[in-house]
Amino acid sequence: MKILITGTSAYGPRGEDSDIDIVLFANDSYKLESDLRRARINTYQTQSQMENEGYDGYIFRITADFPSINIIEVSDEKEFKCWEFATNEMKKLKPILSRLKRIEEFQKFFVQAKKEVFP
Repeated sequence: MKILITGTSAYGPRGEDSDIDIVLFANDSYKLESDLRRARINTYQTQSQMENEGYDGYIFRITADFPSINIIEVSDEKEFKCWEFATNEMKKLKPILSRLKRIEEFQKFFVQAKKEVFP
């Protein structure tokens, strides 16, 4: 299983209400979701994920005290590498406080990866 931690857990700034973003291949994600259901841990999608974020996946929380975990599903190695490239480029920047600005910068790097780095 190949795992990539992204988002503010990887490049900051992490706040008290920050979730943990994890990129997984779809097959591994489906297996994890099945295991979570057997353990009676509910998974869900947010409206924002479905409409605005532009990726497939789900969220779950192990306990109320633990941050929510956001699973981002990718379908192939190229998509995984684009997430990895954009995450690594974000790590090079000073932490961006605005969530919208972080998303905007990340998307620029992701598009760059798709067009120029891993065409």
